[in-house]
Amino acid sequence: FKALTYLSTVGQGDRVVMAPFDIGSMIPAYSKLRVVGGHNLMTFDAPGKRTAIDMFYRLSDAAIIATELTRLHVRYIWRPQGVPVAYDIIPNVKKIFDRQTVTLYEVSQ
Repeated sequence: FKALTYLSTVGQGDRVVMAPFDIGSMIPAYSKLRVVGGHNLMTFDAPGKRTAIDMFYRLSDAAIIATELTRLHVRYIWRPQGVPVAYDIIPNVKKIFDRQTVTLYEVSQ
């Protein structure tokens, strides 16, 4: 929950977080931030968003990741333990929070 608390201190309401679908429903409740997807009933095109999120976490090409971040208007990335990509390989992305189970990144606009 430290990552959720951290997001609540740095984030502003209309910014979007890329997070796994299962944690996505918790982020708005704790931080007032939006997510790409996270609640089947409250997410427009929930099946499509779930697919996009799953595919995002499988990507390893920095150029494709950067394109997806722009396309989805992502300001923060929630990287759970086990995801092999360190997103700070992308020029406009920096690590802002790092704990054993989650790393958060901020995407500059």
